[in-house]
Amino acid sequence: MTAEFRPICRGSLGTPIANERLRMLRITQPSESSSALIVEGQLVGPWVDEFRRITFDAGVVAGARLDLRHVSFADAEGIALLRQLRAAGARLEGCSEFLSALIGGGDRAG
Repeated sequence: MTAEFRPICRGSLGTPIANERLRMLRITQPSESSSALIVEGQLVGPWVDEFRRITFDAGVVAGARLDLRHVSFADAEGIALLRQLRAAGARLEGCSEFLSALIGGGDRAG
């Protein structure tokens, strides 16, 4: 059985959001009823604000599972947002050792 992933963060032409340096952030929700978000790419610059909008502004925080296994980098603002999300009740899952060290608090899962 394969899961169908629907991107929920798209640019005006329906393509994943990217800046001029091709740093990308892709956020998908495995299913309509899922509280999980799969995050892929780099949590930097304008994508930090976009991720904040998708989570905090949309009310998707407490009890949400954030799969960060495919996040390759996060800048200081991205790390600060991940800490805020964790403090608000989101579960940060699949963090690399690098991200775990930056976030602090033993968020490495699986």
